[in-house]
Amino acid sequence: MPGIPSIGTENFDPVWIEEVDGSLTILKYKIENATVTGYAYCEIKHLSIDTSRSNFKLNLFCPEIGMYGDYEMNGRLIVLPVEGNGNFTLSIYSYDINFDVDYKVVKTYDGKEYMSIKDYNFEATTERGGVFYFDNLFNGRKDLADTVLKFANENSIEVLHEFQRPILAVTYKKFMKNLNKFLKSMPMEHLFAQ
Repeated sequence: MPGIPSIGTENFDPVWIEEVDGSLTILKYKIENATVTGYAYCEIKHLSIDTSRSNFKLNLFCPEIGMYGDYEMNGRLIVLPVEGNGNFTLSIYSYDINFDVDYKVVKTYDGKEYMSIKDYNFEATTERGGVFYFDNLFNGRKDLADTVLKFANENSIEVLHEFQRPILAVTYKKFMKNLNKFLKSMPMEHLFAQ
């Protein structure tokens, strides 16, 4: 997570996200200039490698992931209408992230073999939910904003499940880019040394 400058991997805590376009069916949102923190405290809970299928599964547990930046949104937050733009903060607790990764083996001229990520999928869940804050909802109408924030925080697990994927897709694309640089710097014989 801290990055290894000598092989070109970047620090992954904090992660800076320039823009996320979350155009979903019932809610359109955009996040800009966002910072994500907390990945440095994640633990690998499980890692299994199936060399016959060129696949590995990785489970990370993160005690708390935080995010802040600028937002615009318009649509429905599950059942409530919502609109606004301004600053936001988000904290997610007990985050469980599962990666399912397909890789290929690349052999170099000197006969060494390296893993290279071909494709991946992910699933992220939380048992404890999170806390949302959006500044300037409904152009500052406190009564409407308070209703939406109360609903979002009381139903945070469902809200995250419905709307987190575009944000995570951008974040984990950066994570996999870093992981690929690491794998390309480490021959498989060293990765799997007994």
